[in-house]
Amino acid sequence: MTFLPPEVELIEPQAALFQEPAPYNLTIGAQGSGKSHNIGVGSSFFVQYVPGVIGLIAANTYDQLSRATLLETFKTWKGLYGWDEYHPKSKPRGNYVIDKEPPSHFTPHGYTFKSNNNNIYFANGAVIFTASLDNYNAIEGIELGYAMLDETADTVEEAVSSVITGRLRQKGLHKMPGHFFPYCAAGTPGAGAAVNPLFVFTKPAKTDWLNEMFKIGEHREEIKAKIYAPKSFYYGFDGLRQVVIYSAYHNESNLPADFIKNRTEFLAGSGLIGSHIYGDPFSKTGGEYVTEFDAVKHVANVDYLPGHPLHLSVDFNSKPYMTGLVSQMIQGVGEWNGYKSGEWIDLRYIDEYALASPRNTAGHLGEEFGQDYGSRCEMGLYIYGDASGNNSLPVKGRHSFFEDLKMGIDAFGIPYEMRVPSSNPAYKTHIGKGTMGRRQFTNKLFHGSKAVKITVNPKCKEFIKDLENCLEDAEGKLLKKKNKDGVEERGHHLDAFQYMVCHDKCLGYLAKMV
Repeated sequence: MTFLPPEVELIEPQAALFQEPAPYNLTIGAQGSGKSHNIGVGSSFFVQYVPGVIGLIAANTYDQLSRATLLETFKTWKGLYGWDEYHPKSKPRGNYVIDKEPPSHFTPHGYTFKSNNNNIYFANGAVIFTASLDNYNAIEGIELGYAMLDETADTVEEAVSSVITGRLRQKGLHKMPGHFFPYCAAGTPGAGAAVNPLFVFTKPAKTDWLNEMFKIGEHREEIKAKIYAPKSFYYGFDGLRQVVIYSAYHNESNLPADFIKNRTEFLAGSGLIGSHIYGDPFSKTGGEYVTEFDAVKHVANVDYLPGHPLHLSVDFNSKPYMTGLVSQMIQGVGEWNGYKSGEWIDLRYIDEYALASPRNTAGHLGEEFGQDYGSRCEMGLYIYGDASGNNSLPVKGRHSFFEDLKMGIDAFGIPYEMRVPSSNPAYKTHIGKGTMGRRQFTNKLFHGSKAVKITVNPKCKEFIKDLENCLEDAEGKLLKKKNKDGVEERGHHLDAFQYMVCHDKCLGYLAKMV
């Protein structure tokens, strides 16, 4: 670990963030882990050592920015260096002003701003913009040297991936490897390549775009092994991305007595200890639609097993992609979970389709399935999907989605049976023998205490994301979040899964097992 100035006291995971100069930096911390403190520390370093570039400190709302992010930042500046907000009478030696023209004795910052609102000006000429990301378009048009974002799991993807990263292009900031603060101003002896770093500080959450941006899923096993071990945390650096993930235990000395103990006891049985105490980005955070899915338990390399039928379940939303899920439902062979051969069901999901434009049509889905599995359907193929897929296509007129799908499959001479209900499975009642709804039945299947074993091949990436990230709405239905273009980004493979397992022909096997 690099040396830090004596006045800067950081726990080891906090200090790790300054180990390497990286364009993209992520800190995931549990509740009470001290994430916001690092915004104060990091911004103070930039103000002192690179005052010639503009920084950004942003949160999701102005209330969060004012009452949490900036409150902790100002507290950190005061604690480290005694920095105060300037006032001509009460604080004439103050170090910064907010939302107002800096006094004449401050070093001129050298910029021309139409307004001083949401700007922090420092005595040495440094400038930090502050912003609420619920109005992220207001950031358009500015150039930044660095940015620090708080609780980014609650931020929309476009604000970060399109707007803020596109604004990080102000010249004058360079890498300084080996220094306690690995960034410096242009012209500093030993300065390395130019860089405009983004720092993201967040809680664990079901935010798949953020996890993808930092490649979190590729290090699942190592992350879990590190964050749950005593006095250990996860650190990763690939030259582009620097990632730190850690539990609240590292910051225990800075928390009220028994804070972690009391929180752990309070959360017992809720499934939230992993995220709230250990900072686990893969654990339950509350509100999941499939509460019983566990990637460690349910994801494994399962492939096509000859001698058994194939099942293709589809969802016909063309955006963001045309969805297909390929599976086999087999009478279990050998002992599993206390059951003997023939007493349990082996439900294996071996492949998926997520066909983006221009191949996001039902016909293309049928063609691709035929190319991949046409020679493997000797024992039959069963097709499931959204009941509305039997309606006429508004564009093509003469074909329904299912007719379009079948035309693609028919080209390969595949024998199949259509299993499409007149209406989709209900959310609250009428699944199986009792009054279970589709969500309850789905979780019964994944629970694993009964005679159904579900395994998902790792190649089914979109399906796994749905299982991990999809939430339920206030009525217990699958929450369909839409982006700014009105596209439902998640839930399509989960819908396809439910169209299959909730169909009467499958229920004959499955419902009696759960």
